[in-house]
Amino acid sequence: MLLPASVASTQPSLEALEVLPVHYLPAQPSAEDWSRILPDGTALEGVWICDAQAQPSAAAEWSPLAERGPVYCLENTKKPPFQVVYGGNLGPDRLALAWALQALQPKNDALALSVGTCLTVNAQIQGVFHGGPISPGLHLRLRAMHEQTAALPLAQIPAGPVEWTTPESTEGALQAGAFYGLQAEISDWVERWRTKSPEIVIYLTGGDVPTLATTLKKGIFAAPKLAFVGLWAWSNEGN
Repeated sequence: MLLPASVASTQPSLEALEVLPVHYLPAQPSAEDWSRILPDGTALEGVWICDAQAQPSAAAEWSPLAERGPVYCLENTKKPPFQVVYGGNLGPDRLALAWALQALQPKNDALALSVGTCLTVNAQIQGVFHGGPISPGLHLRLRAMHEQTAALPLAQIPAGPVEWTTPESTEGALQAGAFYGLQAEISDWVERWRTKSPEIVIYLTGGDVPTLATTLKKGIFAAPKLAFVGLWAWSNEGN
């Protein structure tokens, strides 16, 4: 996602982010890939990256961007200005969500449920970020059922809610199981955290939000690009 100067100069709202285009790149983008989304060769104020699989900012894959401006990768090696409680290594994608919750809800408890490759549960309680459980996302659930059995097909991620009472095919049954199983898990995490903090602000974010958004319970905000708010907040701390 490219932030125009009018957005990048101040804290971007979720609404402003949602209308901006997203450009998809291969795992190892080439100079041609970058030219496709940045065709005019103009200088960049900076490039900030948060990706659990991204190479360090000095890696060759970022060189076409480094020619236009400084490149920074969000890493967990530098301690953030807020407390993080997590037993493992907090990935940059989750760290971006921590920054986003601090920026959007500095005085409130908040929860970010990220649905992508995995479902991650990320909570901010009394200003402290808690990295919570991780479980398979929609694609991993569907792929596991295909790869770990002899006969089940690889079902595609559904575009939205699917028939669950009597699916019309094996693929439909797989989609219903993965979709409603993930939906039920999300609902359970929401209720668990609402029991601990009744006024907690809840966001659903990540690439699979469009698929799940129509089934959200009242009081849950669909924010697919929440991590970009965190990336902005981190970049404005002098990074």
